[in-house]
Amino acid sequence: MIITLLAVSVFVADAQSREVEVECEWGSLSATIDMPEGETSTAVLVVAGSGPTDRYGNSAGGLNTYSYKMLGEGLAKEGFAVMRYDKRAIGLSAYPAERIPALLLDDFIDDARRCVEFLRTEGFDRVIVAGHSEGGLIALVLASDEDT
Repeated sequence: MIITLLAVSVFVADAQSREVEVECEWGSLSATIDMPEGETSTAVLVVAGSGPTDRYGNSAGGLNTYSYKMLGEGLAKEGFAVMRYDKRAIGLSAYPAERIPALLLDDFIDDARRCVEFLRTEGFDRVIVAGHSEGGLIALVLASDEDT
């Protein structure tokens, strides 16, 4: 009986999520938007930290916490839209392996900036950028950027 209840609760939480692609100059970022039940004009962009961490909060190194997924779903229950994305070369955001060593922090900042722009085109007037580790640094850069 417990297994059945857990399966139902996961299904309900996923029912308000949608997959999107954010077009970038180099390709596209794969993302998930967790939506609240009611209307909102505020979105939270979750930027993952350094390393191979995907939009769910899982690491290619085998650490599967689903922390960003739980954060997105929790914030959606509180009335916020939440966008979580796979950084370049992580998860479903394909990027040529031979180009990975040349990536700079500025490239990841540009990708996050593009996600903010995407959310604005989706009708969100207010975008809050939240990040962990390297993602926190990216959030600070975007907060100080007059164009974002």
